[in-house]
Amino acid sequence: MNRKVLLFYLVMILCLVSSVSVTAAWYVGNRNLYVKDFDIGFNGDKEVKIGTTEEEFYEDIPSSDILEVEGFVPVSSMYSYKWLEQKKTTPEFRQSYSSLTTESEMDSGIAKKGFYSQEFYLYSERNVIVSLAEETKVEPNVKKNLETAKKIKDEYPDLSQDKILDNLNSIANSLRISILVPDENYYSYFIIDPKKDDEKIYFVGRLDNNADGYYDFKAGKERLFGEYEEDDIAKIVYKDENVIDSELSDTTKMASAFNAKTRKGIKAIDWKKTLENGFEPVEEKSLTVEEASNTMLVPLVGLKPQKIIISIYLEGWDLDNTDITRLGSFSADIKFKVLR
Repeated sequence: MNRKVLLFYLVMILCLVSSVSVTAAWYVGNRNLYVKDFDIGFNGDKEVKIGTTEEEFYEDIPSSDILEVEGFVPVSSMYSYKWLEQKKTTPEFRQSYSSLTTESEMDSGIAKKGFYSQEFYLYSERNVIVSLAEETKVEPNVKKNLETAKKIKDEYPDLSQDKILDNLNSIANSLRISILVPDENYYSYFIIDPKKDDEKIYFVGRLDNNADGYYDFKAGKERLFGEYEEDDIAKIVYKDENVIDSELSDTTKMASAFNAKTRKGIKAIDWKKTLENGFEPVEEKSLTVEEASNTMLVPLVGLKPQKIIISIYLEGWDLDNTDITRLGSFSADIKFKVLR
């Protein structure tokens, strides 16, 4: 069973638990990540309460007030500056390029589904400051993933059961939590990556959208997808035309939307020389839990409900999204604390 349980305890703590299955790789196919059950409950003390409207607040929100999510697909926070500059009151995520009906390599358009997002109202009788608690974490559901690994091992004859399990457990690595505070005086947006490491996530790259094993191309050249400026197109450097099909971009990893071959007769993008030529890829601006606990400050004015929007999504440009993770399960605890 997939469960999401949000709990407020001490002054205020928010927890989310989710057990899910993930799609193949971003931009490949139409397989969804399905959630069979979506239960969220809240319990709070007398100081801070929460509701889904500005009129009623609870220590324990009725489950009927919590939105259900029928299915998840990887989306992306790329091009977020477009809606942040307008100070929109709900976040916008970009859809996969495989969903496009146009030939655009850049903005893929706004995703309408495939993620969890809901507004909540925090209420206190006195002024307090809320931040993310250090206990916030994301962990793979190892027990459930082991059961899944045993069931699907025949589908991956080249991999051991332990290797399959490792891949299933990696699903938690691409999970993101975003919190929008659409306040006139304190408009702010935070992206938290609980599993963030030293590897940078860029919103740009070559992609194999149709899963044929080759990077997409047009007019004899590979296409570069993602968030970048029109002026940067002239900075893309290509290698000489391939006389034979190339090997996988990374021969140590499985083929995916990110790891494919260059087809014979096509000019491959020379990424190193492209960067040396002044191309500036846009990097995901996410925070670790520790960073968020020190920088995310949400003021609550006494007797005035404070609206926040909490979103849970899978970042499509995270390279941990690979085929074998599609049945992975994870749990995530999102916790807030009151500073004063």
